[in-house]
Amino acid sequence: MEEKCVIWMGEIKQDVSLAEADAALQFLRYMGEIAQADDEDSVMLPSVIRDNIDATIEALKGLGNEGNQWWNRIWTVQEAVLPRKLTMQWGPLTLPWAVLEEAIPTWQYSTIFHGILSRKQIDVLGTVMVHTIWLRNTREDDDELYMLIHKWRIRQATDLRDKIYGILGICEAGRLPRTELCNYGISPAKVFCTLTLELILDERGLRALTPYPRPSASQTTPGMPSWALDLGSTGQSDVPDAWFQIHGYTCYRADDGLDQIDLDTIRSQFGHESLSLVGIYVDKVVQVEKGYKKAHGWEKKVFKDGTSTTLMARAHLSGDRRRLIYPGGRYDRAEAFAKLVLGEMIRDDNSFPKRAPMEADLEEVWRLMDLRGSRVEDDTRSTVYGMMANQNMFVTELTLMGLGHLDVQVGDEVWIFRGGKIPFMIRPRTAIRQSGYSFIGHCYVQGIMSLTLKRGINRLRSLAACPEKLRGEFRLLFFLPLPLPLLVQPRHLVISPLEDRTFRWIAIPQSKHPSRATRFRFLMKSVSTPISSFIPSSLSRNVIYSFEDRSGRTSTFSAVRSHVPQVSRNSSTGIVSLPLHH
Repeated sequence: MEEKCVIWMGEIKQDVSLAEADAALQFLRYMGEIAQADDEDSVMLPSVIRDNIDATIEALKGLGNEGNQWWNRIWTVQEAVLPRKLTMQWGPLTLPWAVLEEAIPTWQYSTIFHGILSRKQIDVLGTVMVHTIWLRNTREDDDELYMLIHKWRIRQATDLRDKIYGILGICEAGRLPRTELCNYGISPAKVFCTLTLELILDERGLRALTPYPRPSASQTTPGMPSWALDLGSTGQSDVPDAWFQIHGYTCYRADDGLDQIDLDTIRSQFGHESLSLVGIYVDKVVQVEKGYKKAHGWEKKVFKDGTSTTLMARAHLSGDRRRLIYPGGRYDRAEAFAKLVLGEMIRDDNSFPKRAPMEADLEEVWRLMDLRGSRVEDDTRSTVYGMMANQNMFVTELTLMGLGHLDVQVGDEVWIFRGGKIPFMIRPRTAIRQSGYSFIGHCYVQGIMSLTLKRGINRLRSLAACPEKLRGEFRLLFFLPLPLPLLVQPRHLVISPLEDRTFRWIAIPQSKHPSRATRFRFLMKSVSTPISSFIPSSLSRNVIYSFEDRSGRTSTFSAVRSHVPQVSRNSSTGIVSLPLHH
C-alpha cells in the first residue's frame, strides 16, 4: 500500500483572502510548469497572479518559514521525509508536494520571474523553495549521517533531546546505538555528549568536533562540555559559514602520518564529561588580528570596515617581510598569505571545493586586498569571503599564519589530533585546581594541512636516522634572514629540512655549557648522514645562536623549549584532556 501523508500547514491568516492564498499556490504550480516545458516562454503567467502580484507574494509569506512554524519544528522533518506521497493542506486549499519539487529547477536556474518579482519578493519565494530543496535532498537520501544532523539542528524542539531523537527515524538504524535508545532519563548535555562520541566512532575521526558555533553562555545547553556537539544551540550569527567549513573538511590531511584514532579509548569515555585525545603539539599563538565580521557567515558581500581589518593583517607582510620564506621553505610569506585566505582551494557557488588555486588566483587575492575587487573572479572573491568571515587571524611562535574562531587568544595552542583532518585550538586551563584544556574549536594553519610542513616541524619525532630517539626537543625561532625552521634534539644535533624535502645536517662545535648572550657559529654541511658533533648539557632559553651560510651571511636565533606534555614520556605524542568548561 502506498504511504500517504497530509501535511497540515495551519489556517490561512485572517488578513489573507482565500483568493490570494489560492493565487500563491497557483504561482508555485506555474513555476513547476515552466520546469516541465521545452520553452519556458510558452508558459503564460495566470492573469489572477499577474494582476495581483503583490498580494500573491504577500499571501505566500504565510506559507514560508518566516510565517509558518511548520518549517521550523524538528518533528516535521520526519513527517515530510518518510512518506512516499505528500499533500500540503493550507486551510481548505491543498497542493501536492510533488508540485513544490517540480518548481525547484525554475527557482535554481530560470530567470523568467526576475522580471516579475522584486528582490524582496524573490526572497519571500526563497523562504519556501530553499527549505523544499533541503527536504527534497533528505527524501532522496542524499545526506550522510553527519550532514543530516547538522542540516536539521536549526529546527526547534520543546525538549532539547528531540533535536536528535526527532530525526532518528530518517537515520540509518544501528549507527548510533546508544542514542537510538531515546533515553529521556538523562540530561540533554549527556545526550549530546553521547552523540558526539558515537559520531566519532561512526566516522573513525574527529569531524564531529567541527564546526563550533560559539554559543553564548545564555544559549549553551546547561552542563555542556566545551568539546561536545551542542544541538541545543545554533550559535551566534557572527560565526563562519558552517557549510563552508563542513564542505572543506575532507579536503585536508593534517593527520597524515599519525596513527589512527584509538576507538577503544573513545568508547571508554561514555558517561564522562572530558575527552582525551592523542596528538601532536604544533605551536602556540603569539599574536591575534581581529578579522572582519558579518551579520551572517554565509553572506557573500563584505563591508568596508571588515576589508580594512583584513588589510591591517596584510600590513604585517609589507616590505621585505613579504619576501621572507614561509616556514617549510616552499614559498614566501606573501604567497603563504594568499594561500591562507583561499584555504588552498577555490570554491563554487555552493561552497564546495572546485579546484586548487592557480597563480592567477593568488594574484587576484592581492587585487581584492588592494580594493580592486571589481577585477576579481566571483569564485575567488566568494572563497576569500567564506574563508575569512567572522574569524580571527593569528600568528604562532614559529611565524605560522592561521585562521580561527573569534574566541582565539594569545597563548592558545594548536594541536593535530589523531583522526583530525584539520588542526584544533585548545586553551590551557589556568584556574586554581583546574587542569587540562578547554576546547576552542578547529582552525586553519597555512602549511600544516597536509604532510608538507609537518615533515619540517614534526618529522624528527620519528626520523629513523636520528642518533637517539626523541625525548623532547627544542625549537629554534628565527630572526632575519634565516627562513627555515630547525629542531635541536637531546644531545643537540641540529637538523634543517630544506626545500627539496631532504634533510641536511648542521653540526654545533663542542663547547662549554652556553650562558646568556653567548654566540656560536656553525656551518651547514651538505651531507646526507649526521655529523657526530655535539655540545654537552641542554640549551638555554636565553642563549642567542648564530648561523653562517656559505656566502658568509650571518643570522641569529634563540632557542625556546618546545611544549611536550609529560603525560606520555615514551611517546612522540601527548595525551590531552579536554574537561568540562562552563
